[in-house]
Amino acid sequence: MSLAIPPGTDLSKVPIAPNPSGAPPNFVDPPSLAAVTYGITSTMMVLACGLVGLRILSVIKKERGLKTDDYCCILALILSSGYGILIMLSNKTARHAWDTPISLLNDVWFKRNAALSIIYGPAMFFAKAAICTLYLRIFNTMAWMRYTAWGTIVILACIYGSMVPVYLVYSIPYGNEKWDLTLAAKIGKADKMAIGIGAVNVAFDIFLLILPVPIIMKLNLSFRKRIGLSAVFMTGIVATVSTVLGLYFRISVYRSKRSPTSGDATWVAAATYITVLVELYVTVMVSCVPGCVSSWRNILRETTVITTLRSLINSSRASLSRSRNSSRDGRTKTPSVRSDEAGLAPKHEFELQERKDKEVGITKTIKIQQTEV
Repeated sequence: MSLAIPPGTDLSKVPIAPNPSGAPPNFVDPPSLAAVTYGITSTMMVLACGLVGLRILSVIKKERGLKTDDYCCILALILSSGYGILIMLSNKTARHAWDTPISLLNDVWFKRNAALSIIYGPAMFFAKAAICTLYLRIFNTMAWMRYTAWGTIVILACIYGSMVPVYLVYSIPYGNEKWDLTLAAKIGKADKMAIGIGAVNVAFDIFLLILPVPIIMKLNLSFRKRIGLSAVFMTGIVATVSTVLGLYFRISVYRSKRSPTSGDATWVAAATYITVLVELYVTVMVSCVPGCVSSWRNILRETTVITTLRSLINSSRASLSRSRNSSRDGRTKTPSVRSDEAGLAPKHEFELQERKDKEVGITKTIKIQQTEV
């Protein structure tokens, strides 16, 4: 975007970039990613809060107290939620560059952009640190895992921690600088760093994804249980996909800014914010999966609703099985033998006994089901 704007120009009528098709700008009802931003942000926020809540509920149930990984997860959720709120407040520019007036890039927009840049590093660090400290707690007896996890935490702290001073320098005006368009060129100097951070995210997500697999495969468990336990940790694949998309959009933003006449910086930037938000929330949720599985086994499975549903299902199966057996017996015996001649109880006594059998059958089924799980 060129900063050579004649004095006195009405910036509310000047688009950030010309439309490649030559059509005039649409400042009234242009295509926008605002609805997508609201939808994804609110959905991810609800899901993440729910999973973190289950995690804390599991901690309370076990009466073990919050550990380091729990605190990291909670901090990551708070920072990610702040990031999401700022994105929703900044979505007026979530449209094509040729449909976005320069006037929207005001002091409020630059301040929110600075806040987003500064929050991201700590949010991502605590999200990934929650996974590393979870590994430390679960696999604490493995020396190589302890060294690897602590080493990873230190490296992540250095990388994401360095983002804060860098963006404090490039996103905030100093001296005679102001919160206006002149700050855009200064902010652009940190774009290459954003691409590097995106690549780091992909590398560490893949690393954290495969880190516990060798240990799990060596556990003294059946193959089926090892695969199931691996699947719990392999939920990080979703986070890896989101980081790959985030890297792609970071590169696209960089290219768009370098080619203002043909690029679409605001649209691509909005898409980048969405993928970064998903990346943050999914990382938080991945760190909660083991705790949520524990919550399901120890808490939710024993609630009245779940127990009732399971009882109804088992009762229906038992009744269906008995009705089939009764039908087969009825076809062979009822036409030729009377109940009194066969020494059977009267009809009302037989029905009462059958109800007792059903109750016993239901109780046994529930106990077996609980033991198996």
